[in-house]
Amino acid sequence: MSTGDQEKRFDEVLGRHVRRNLRDVASDGARENCPAPDVLAAYHERSLSPEEMAAWKEHIASCASCQEILTQLEVTDDILVPEDSFDHDQQEVLTAQAAAIPVAAAPRGELIEVTGGRGSAWFVSGSGHWVLRHYRRGGWIARLSRDRYLWAGEARVRAFAEYRLLAELVRGGLPVPKPIAARYRRTGPFYRCDLITQRIAGARPLSSVLSFGPLNEGTWREVGAAVARLHAAGADHADLNAHNILVGDDGAVSVIDFDRGLLRTPGEKSGAWAAKNLSRLHRSLVKVSRNLPPDRFSAAAWDRLLAGYG
Repeated sequence: MSTGDQEKRFDEVLGRHVRRNLRDVASDGARENCPAPDVLAAYHERSLSPEEMAAWKEHIASCASCQEILTQLEVTDDILVPEDSFDHDQQEVLTAQAAAIPVAAAPRGELIEVTGGRGSAWFVSGSGHWVLRHYRRGGWIARLSRDRYLWAGEARVRAFAEYRLLAELVRGGLPVPKPIAARYRRTGPFYRCDLITQRIAGARPLSSVLSFGPLNEGTWREVGAAVARLHAAGADHADLNAHNILVGDDGAVSVIDFDRGLLRTPGEKSGAWAAKNLSRLHRSLVKVSRNLPPDRFSAAAWDRLLAGYG
């Protein structure tokens, strides 16, 4: 059996397993005000809109039935695959969403892989400086599925959610890349997706900049100020780290990779979510500078960043 056939077979069995368990758990303790299983799946993936996330948060946190269903979405490592459990009838769906330039009309260009992270981004040469990112999972769940996500409707596709968030932030004049296009490809109960954004010319990840030399005081303040602007606008970055902050040759700072990000109420910079973003960034800076000279990141550097944050 080819690798592609094996993946299709696993997708189908996993999809049936998840749906069956969702039905069983829901029927045992369902409440009229519980969200549908697909909504719970989207809640788990953080692909609901900010309003939907907020509306369901209190109920899901206190509902034993919902918590059990969420647990079923996590526990899929030990699935037994009987020989007769695969249904060969699969339907593939492809769609695309574009900004100013339709995907079909996009000029062909060479893909240049970007080092670092999960190896899921490429620069597209000859295209007006774009970046193509294929969505991949991280953490333990990547051992189960590298790039497949549970289907919960087109509106909850992760690439589309990030596209909408970036478009809103760009309209607000914030330091993020402009979204160009997004697409998904559905196979049975799962989908894969991709996003194209405008490349920020002359910019490198903060982690890469630190590997070559220390930042000056002004640049540390600019990093803090860029994060503060996003937080003031309500932009909650799910993975703020030294790889997702770009520093330009001119010292300009931008933030990328808003997968699973949320747009919260503007002006809530002092919220717990903002503190969590900063804590994650600090841990990342400590990690990337661990084997670098001590002048690359220090307590004084963090104080300068916080001074810029205000």
